[in-house]
Amino acid sequence: MNNRLVILILIICGLLVLLWAASRMRAPMSRIYGDPSRKVSDDVRATGYKPATPVETEAEVLFYQDMKGYNTSRIPALVYHHDMFFAFAEGRRETFEDIGEMDIILRRGRRKDWKVAWGPVQIIARQSGYRMMSPQATIDTVVDMILLVYNVHPSHVNFFDELVDETFTTKLMAIKSFDLGLTWTEPQDLTHSIQLIKPRASLYGPGPGHGIQMKSGRLIVPGRFWSRVTDSKQIAFKNGTFPQSNVIYSDDHGNTWHPGGSLGYREDTNGIAIFSSESIVVELDNKLCINARTLHPDQPRILSFSNDKGASFGTPKLEGSLEEPGYYINDTAFWTNHTNTLQGPFLLEDKITSPAFVGGCQASMIGFTAPQPLSPSNTWVVFSNPASFKTRRNMAVKISKDGCRTWSKPWVIHANASAYSDLAYFETWDSDAGVYSPNIAILYEAGKENSYESIQFKMFSLERMLQGIALAQSSPFSSGSNFL
Repeated sequence: MNNRLVILILIICGLLVLLWAASRMRAPMSRIYGDPSRKVSDDVRATGYKPATPVETEAEVLFYQDMKGYNTSRIPALVYHHDMFFAFAEGRRETFEDIGEMDIILRRGRRKDWKVAWGPVQIIARQSGYRMMSPQATIDTVVDMILLVYNVHPSHVNFFDELVDETFTTKLMAIKSFDLGLTWTEPQDLTHSIQLIKPRASLYGPGPGHGIQMKSGRLIVPGRFWSRVTDSKQIAFKNGTFPQSNVIYSDDHGNTWHPGGSLGYREDTNGIAIFSSESIVVELDNKLCINARTLHPDQPRILSFSNDKGASFGTPKLEGSLEEPGYYINDTAFWTNHTNTLQGPFLLEDKITSPAFVGGCQASMIGFTAPQPLSPSNTWVVFSNPASFKTRRNMAVKISKDGCRTWSKPWVIHANASAYSDLAYFETWDSDAGVYSPNIAILYEAGKENSYESIQFKMFSLERMLQGIALAQSSPFSSGSNFL
């Protein structure tokens, strides 16, 4: 009798343990993997959206000028996996400009609630006599891998000189980590895959920023390439070539790669060529959206959609609500004179500016499951860039709730000088609402007198972002289009 009682007690205890384990495994999978496509928000949609407490962290400097012997750190890339952030950048040894020897560097950050403990700087790609550029990070949740794709250029040959030579001098390389960035594989040369791009590429660059893994498992790396002009009706940008955005993709976890769709040669309604460049991609409900920089100083960003998993893209469209900077400040005393007052708006007439030869600026997008059951789209998208039609300042985020068709006003998170950025999605447990809540992290170039003084990191909840955007909607100074 006693033995039966003991057995019964053991059975009951075992069942309780199984129930506890099942409750732990049901919702946190998205939190574990940090994958926006995993629908941890399904329980939110079933019970109705309960706004979480707005949270915003102070900006934290992760890389800065003269750090670890580097002249400047530029070109941020950010991904999130297993409760950790991975912040990549170019470590430029000789100058802040796009020339000289460069390394790809990394800082790993362990997140606990709204705090991140950052590790030291790691050098993960270096080659004497070359510059490592355009880090593009992607998480493959199927094989638990971090993929980093990057360019290799001769250190003292500039981009436009590379376009003159018919010989393809750029290399595209990839490394992988299966232990959360502690160690990395030997570089894999992917150059042959981009040489299959049509029309033939003279120069290629990934992203930069982050790639995505589609729900199907396909890895998508957005980027841009330069081709020679062959039609007399087309306008060349430089050295008889023009740039266009594109994607490459892999269906075997990054072992082999294939050219995907590109945006091609386009002109706007005024007959001005649209030269698309650095790009970012997001997966929507049943399609992909590519969002690209344009190089003309007065053009906004350009968007296009794919219905075949990135194999091709439809006719691209300039998106006027996604402004990007295209001008230089010629008044060298400007930043010094206005350092203490840059939080306020300034009329363009107060500045002396000139068009940049290479206009626009890199930007980022991240998609995640919409928390509201009645949302026009199952996927919400957050966008970041310097929200200005003129110069690189006003780092801001916007949101689209309808599949990238319309965009909110910008919530400015850094009103001073700023440039490149990258976004990552993560979730936290909200005990008041009883659900996992969506949040955003941003890694961005920022400074007071110029955009390249530092690369900063910041986190905020979706609720805080919506709060900031709502305030911007009612402000006459919310748009960067009328201000510097």
